[in-house]
Amino acid sequence: MIHFLDVTKDYDNQTALRNVTFSVEKGEMAFITGPSGSGKTTALKLIYLAEKPDEGTITVAGWETDQLRESAVPFLRRNIGVVFQDFRLLARKNVFENVAMALRIRGVGVLADEPTGNLDSDTAEGVMRIFRNVNTKGTTILIATHNRELYRNSGRRVFRLDAGNLVGEETR
Repeated sequence: MIHFLDVTKDYDNQTALRNVTFSVEKGEMAFITGPSGSGKTTALKLIYLAEKPDEGTITVAGWETDQLRESAVPFLRRNIGVVFQDFRLLARKNVFENVAMALRIRGVGVLADEPTGNLDSDTAEGVMRIFRNVNTKGTTILIATHNRELYRNSGRRVFRLDAGNLVGEETR
């Protein structure tokens, strides 16, 4: 579903990701973790094509992103749901409805960038319950977070980034 092969991304002589290789399989729920500035958000931006890698290959849902014409990008994005870390919420929807809407519209994989970053622990657990429920129905989910409590004892794969380097992969 999501494959990075030797992916590097630089911003103005600052390396955000350096030779990163990992895969998230169809129907899997996994986490990318690391401190602020480790490259988590950059990895997600590369997946939904808000950014392009300087080096390496990224495949999303069978599409090699460097081979996509610009006109095909919206078609790929229609197959990806994104939950952002900042407040890009619909005012008349509650947290559950905002998270679930992106997932329900297309019934497709979702990327989550610090989806519980500004929430209290009870609400955060509710959001994670939504993600687990959607995942049990076959949706691939990749969550970027620095909050260890979200993936501790989850039995899910965790990719650890530090200063743009993939420094570990483990099942938690």
